[in-house]
Amino acid sequence: MTVLLDNKGKGKVGDALVKSIQTDARLAIASSLFSIYGYSALKTRLTRISTLRLLIPSGNADGGSPFRIEDLAGAIADRRFRNTLNLTQIARECADWIEKKAEIRAVSLPVS
Repeated sequence: MTVLLDNKGKGKVGDALVKSIQTDARLAIASSLFSIYGYSALKTRLTRISTLRLLIPSGNADGGSPFRIEDLAGAIADRRFRNTLNLTQIARECADWIEKKAEIRAVSLPVS
């Protein structure tokens, strides 16, 4: 099943994942954003999947590192979570989960 969500009028990604992730599911996501806070909010569901394929934009377009996830430790919208999480602990859990379950690919996007 393919679903296009935008966290606005077309539905929230987190809500759709909570409703649809089943044990041993294979999940493929193309997104410009991945954060530890998002992982934390969905951790109980995400640990059920067998594999994750994540396609993210590369940092190459702006001269950054060839593989970079913007706002991994949270964007401005995630500020309210910073006081409720142990960032070091959740970062380790997220890293372990990614190592075991995820295949991540970065693609260069054209600069507009």
